[in-house]
Amino acid sequence: MVLLPDYPEKTVLAHRLRVERLALLCTLVLIGGGGWWLLPAVTGGAEMLPMVGPVLVLFASALLLPDLIDYGPVERSRLGASANIAWPSVLAFAGIHYGPEDAMIASLILAAIAAFLWRFTSHLLGGNLKTRRWRGLTSIAGLAIAIALLVSMSSDAILWAVVIGASLVTMIPDLREKDDDHEARAEFASRLEQAETRILALREGGSGLEQSASLLKTAGEEGWKDPARGMELIAQAEIEVERTQAVAVDLDAIRSDALEAVKRAEEVTLDALGPRKAFETGDREAELGSPREAEMLYRRAKQKAAI
Repeated sequence: MVLLPDYPEKTVLAHRLRVERLALLCTLVLIGGGGWWLLPAVTGGAEMLPMVGPVLVLFASALLLPDLIDYGPVERSRLGASANIAWPSVLAFAGIHYGPEDAMIASLILAAIAAFLWRFTSHLLGGNLKTRRWRGLTSIAGLAIAIALLVSMSSDAILWAVVIGASLVTMIPDLREKDDDHEARAEFASRLEQAETRILALREGGSGLEQSASLLKTAGEEGWKDPARGMELIAQAEIEVERTQAVAVDLDAIRSDALEAVKRAEEVTLDALGPRKAFETGDREAELGSPREAEMLYRRAKQKAAI
């Protein structure tokens, strides 16, 4: 049997279309169920506030259902955040409606749903530092909503302790989580600040140090992601500072020597324009804060004057 070249793509597309139709049907059912649940409150047959919670759950489920089809990184993040926000409130509802017989069964079902949502969000958002911090931030929102429900619907201190304690068990570790490079990054930040302070003071005193400043700027951009690379760039900047200062110490003597050679050449002939031009270019480089380039130009002026 010979298959057409595009047969696999067409098969995948057909399966996807069937899944999307099923998802659309489920979304319409959820929206219709929410509308049917809210209908008595709209017609005046029941109070509005007790009806709002289940309707919001149904509508939110309808909005999140398409994410289960694509299930990419963005969709997983959205599903995990929604589940993490929802489970403390579901747990609070389980405790609020706890009672004998049927009420107990309903509370156990809600508690099981809360446990499933907690496990689901732990699976989606527990992989690395960024997702765990995102889970910690969404846990704050979930805890705030759960507390609002407890304030308005329950005064049971044990229930308060259970809901808040369960939320804090995951929220605090997530917010305090540190990556493996935390200490190296802290050392990098301290050394970068010291190097920047030193170079800033030297530049205020008249030293150029453009190369060192450029290296520190690159270190600040790359070092937070890769502290080892940042430390290497800082070391290069510090070496460049030492070299520049060493050159600057001898620059005045080199300039005086070159100036004398240029003047002697001009006394011999008025056509000695090359040495003077190189000397003046060296002065401009020195004013711009490039002592190494200035030194090279002074030496070139001296060499031209000697010819």
